[in-house]
Amino acid sequence: MSRTDELLDKAVLLGLLVDQYSEQYFDEALAAYRLMVRRVARILRPEFGSTPTLSRRKQLMSELNEEIALYEENLRSYAEDQLVETGKAVYDRQQNLVSEVDDSAEFRDPPNLQRGLFAKYHATENGRVIQLDAMYASHIDLLRRQLNDVVNRLGTIVEEESVAEGYLTSTVEKNQKVLNAVSLTSVALVASLAKQAFYNRNKRLFQGYQWVSVLDSRTTAYCQERHMKVWYYDDPENSTLASEEHPPGHFRCRSQTVPIFKGDAAVNSPTFAEWFERQTSATKLEVLGPRRYELYRKGVIDISDVNTVRGQRRTIQQLRDMN
Repeated sequence: MSRTDELLDKAVLLGLLVDQYSEQYFDEALAAYRLMVRRVARILRPEFGSTPTLSRRKQLMSELNEEIALYEENLRSYAEDQLVETGKAVYDRQQNLVSEVDDSAEFRDPPNLQRGLFAKYHATENGRVIQLDAMYASHIDLLRRQLNDVVNRLGTIVEEESVAEGYLTSTVEKNQKVLNAVSLTSVALVASLAKQAFYNRNKRLFQGYQWVSVLDSRTTAYCQERHMKVWYYDDPENSTLASEEHPPGHFRCRSQTVPIFKGDAAVNSPTFAEWFERQTSATKLEVLGPRRYELYRKGVIDISDVNTVRGQRRTIQQLRDMN
C-alpha cells in the first residue's frame, strides 16, 4: 500500500474531527440564536392582536433590527474565534497523519491561518462564488424579512390562541435549518482551506491532491462527478479537477481532499459510476428518482449520462434528447 493509499484510509479521522467541530460550532451558534429569539419575543408579545400605526411599526422594526444586529455581531465574533481554532486543529491533524505514513517527512512552519481566512473566496453551491464571512448574510437577511412580516401581521396574530407561538415556531425551525447549513459549511470550508494551506506549504512532498466524496444515496451530482478526480500542481493539463478546485462543493458538503505524495500514483478507488452499479435496485431508485431510474432500467440512459461534466443533473428531457 502506498503512502497516499494509507492517507486515504486515515481520511476518516479528519472527517471525524471536522464533525466534532461542526457540532460544537452549531451548538454555540444555536445558543446565540435562541437568545436573540427570546429577546425578540419579549418585544413582540405585547403587540399581538393589535394593529400598530405606521410610526409604531417603524419603532418596532428599529428595536428588532437592534436585536438582530447584536446577534449578528455575536455570531461573527464567535465564528472568527471558533473557525480559526478549527483551521489550526485540522492543519495539525493533517500534518500528524502525514507523519504517521511517512516518518521521514519534514514540514515547514505553518502559515498564519487567521490572516485572510475570512476574506477567502470559494465556489460553492454548483459554482456560485461565496465568501466565508458572507455566508451569514442570507441568514441575517432572512431574519429581517421574517420579522418585518410578523410586524405587518400583528393584527392577525392572537397570542392566546397560540397562533403567535405556532407562527414564530415555524419561523424558528426554518432559521435553525439555515443556521445549521451555514455552520456545517463554514466548518467544512475552513477545514478545506487549512488542508490547502498545508499542501501548499509543503509542496515538495506532494504532487497534487484528490477529491474524495462520501458515496451514498445522498451524494450530490456535483460531488458524484468530482469523486477521485485529481489536481496536479505542475501538470494542470492532465488534471481532472478544474483550477485547484476543492470542497465544499455545496452547502452541507461532506467531501474532502487527500494529498498525493510525490512518487505515488493517484488512489485507484471506485468511481461513483462503479459504486452505483454495485448497489441494490432500491438504492439506485433513491439516487436517481423514479423517472430517471425508469430510463436507466430500460437501458435508455447509462449512469454516466445523468450528470454533466460540471456536476449538474440533466433534466428528463435532456436525457431523452441524448438518445
